[in-house]
Amino acid sequence: VDDHTPEARVHLAEGTWVTLQAARNEGTDDIAVSIEPTPPLARVDVYARCHGLAPREREVLEQLLTGTDTRLAARALDLSEHTFQDHVKSIFAKTGTHARPQLVSRTIGT
Repeated sequence: VDDHTPEARVHLAEGTWVTLQAARNEGTDDIAVSIEPTPPLARVDVYARCHGLAPREREVLEQLLTGTDTRLAARALDLSEHTFQDHVKSIFAKTGTHARPQLVSRTIGT
């Protein structure tokens, strides 16, 4: 047993995601499991890992989700606009998307 939170995110159908969390009831061997809707931004980590995004690509993805334009997003990450765009192209290739709105929609499940 490790120190990680016993948690999992599960895609059910038609964009529906739930988060499962488990906790041991104190003084017993019983375990309680809660099932809650997963907020859209909490899905970013799962999406990034599923598509093999590098840490820097994930940071770029997070900037894209804010709707910030390329210039400001690149500045926030201390990148040139060209390098930022290169990361965006790499993310498109890894995720099979072709435009920012499509990428955002798939990432947050809308």
